[in-house]
Amino acid sequence: MLWNNQKMPGETYVQTADAVSPAVIQSIANSIQAMYPDVYPVQTIYINPLAGSQGSQIYNARMVFINTRGYFGIQYDIQADKSGKILSISELPVTSVGDVFQPYADEVKYSAFSDTQAVLDQQFAELKTQVPGYQGKLDTWLEQLRSNQFAAADSAARDVNSSYYESVENVRAQGYGNDNVFLS
Repeated sequence: MLWNNQKMPGETYVQTADAVSPAVIQSIANSIQAMYPDVYPVQTIYINPLAGSQGSQIYNARMVFINTRGYFGIQYDIQADKSGKILSISELPVTSVGDVFQPYADEVKYSAFSDTQAVLDQQFAELKTQVPGYQGKLDTWLEQLRSNQFAAADSAARDVNSSYYESVENVRAQGYGNDNVFLS
């Protein structure tokens, strides 16, 4: 049971698999913004509902906010009641054996790009089998893309050349410089 926004001594909590209402998430974020007006919610990492042995319900949550004055991120570990009132809040993440996230081990192995490329190639091959006539559509699209890019490049080059020659003709028409020295 909660009494004056405090957990009752002796009450034990167990995590439940209940869905968390968006209204609860919003009320927790609003409560944090009321405490810290310069923060804006960016990401809800997790919200775990906990049922108390005396019938109360609280939420353990981890949320990321951005400080709009200093433009840096803040991660809060939060305990809130079912109305969204903050029971406890910490800027330092609490890690434990049962924490949601497991840290990287010292022996982290990253996959080589060739392994990643092989997986991507396999996924693309599977997608190609699902779309009949993809090759013709892909070839048509690529050809249209190339011709549009070629036409745009040709047009841009003609515009640059024509404006250059127009400016040269204007200079000549005004009689500036000697053709042998000033313009060639």
